[in-house]
Amino acid sequence: NVTGHVVDESSGQGIPSLRIEVWPAQTPGRQPLARTTTGADGRFALEISSLTGTMDIVLKVYAEDKLLAHVGKQIRRTD
Repeated sequence: NVTGHVVDESSGQGIPSLRIEVWPAQTPGRQPLARTTTGADGRFALEISSLTGTMDIVLKVYAEDKLLAHVGKQIRRTD
């Protein structure tokens, strides 16, 4: 699972209703690996069923159709 918390930089408050997408970093495709929306407190959780081993990903954060941020991360399956 990929979990996170999107907060306003100035207030520290969670930001609700943002779209979060996870994309592969090396071979961007036409569809994200997973997507969700932040909850009322700005938190989110995603499951990437195709993950085996370690993968570099890009998290993209949107308000409506406007890209607000993108962050590169490396994740590892730990089950």
